[in-house]
Amino acid sequence: MSKFTPSAQAYSRPELCKRYGKKATRTIKRWEQSGVLPKPDFFIRDRPYWWPETIHENERRSLADKF
Repeated sequence: MSKFTPSAQAYSRPELCKRYGKKATRTIKRWEQSGVLPKPDFFIRDRPYWWPETIHENERRSLADKF
């Protein structure tokens, strides 16, 4: 039985880079700072992570704002 690790379930900054079309990690960091992305849900060793629900909700909200 595998041990639950939050980072295995959450998005890291490099995973968000892939999710949004191979963006640079610096771009993701700028999006965090400017409010395009929500603040990270938690940190492990100073690395930010987002729960999938946080990212999905942010995407739904930004899509709804366009209409």
